[in-house]
Amino acid sequence: MLGGNTKIEIDKTYDYSNILPTPEGLVYLVEYCYSVYMGFTKLLDEDEKKNKMLREEDRVYDFKRNYNELFEVHVKPKMNEDLGVGYKDIWEFRSAVEAGKVYNIGALRISMNLNFIRNTAGPLEEHNNSFLITFLPYNIKFYRKGNYQDSNMDQIEQGIMNTLELKFPKGNSIFCYKK
Repeated sequence: MLGGNTKIEIDKTYDYSNILPTPEGLVYLVEYCYSVYMGFTKLLDEDEKKNKMLREEDRVYDFKRNYNELFEVHVKPKMNEDLGVGYKDIWEFRSAVEAGKVYNIGALRISMNLNFIRNTAGPLEEHNNSFLITFLPYNIKFYRKGNYQDSNMDQIEQGIMNTLELKFPKGNSIFCYKK
């Protein structure tokens, strides 16, 4: 269950500007991210429940909640001063797609923060893990930031990359060409 505990700054950026962000691909990607987020919150809840039974000095946290976790899909309309709409779960987002609210937009952003506190061998240490996928015309990026090397987070990163590679058609153009 534990993915590692090596302190290291992670700041990665991947360019997916040659993919075509179809509604079907976006729904698949949001489903994947939301399932990861829900699994993560379940780990937080289980860890809290496990430690609640113990005395304070006997508590060992693998995934202690730090109340800074986040999942959101934010859609910004095209040519509008409106700040846009945020969706907090897959059902809200899927309904928006079915209602046609995710067509002809200015930008879309998927944000996922999987932050927690761990003290398996010493003092409490914050583990910050941020995943951000931005969709702008001709500019699609995936960012991962973190402060610990963690194989669980590496698997999530790889899952997002696989989804972007395999679930979205590619459209090489003069602006972005990738093999």
